[in-house]
Amino acid sequence: NSTTTTSGSSASSGPFTTSVARSLVESGSSSLREVVSRFAAEFGVTFMPHATKQHMGKPIYMLGQYQLVIDRSTAFLLEEGKWIPIDIDDIRDLVELQSY
Repeated sequence: NSTTTTSGSSASSGPFTTSVARSLVESGSSSLREVVSRFAAEFGVTFMPHATKQHMGKPIYMLGQYQLVIDRSTAFLLEEGKWIPIDIDDIRDLVELQSY
């Protein structure tokens, strides 16, 4: 059993794309929270749990200016007072847009 350290590089030799992220989540190699954290770090966007807020017993994360709840492999975005499901592609787009 070997120990591997990740320093911002993905297990694949290519860039950390949404298809790579989706594969990692679907295979159980990474959690959706880990994938969102990696996207945020890649683009310099803040991703952290809100100190006191929860939704349905799950922590609310601040992803830049957006609020996000992660329930296993599904994420929900607070939009106009409603929690809507959001996929990996849209999460990455939100992160990338906030980096400009």
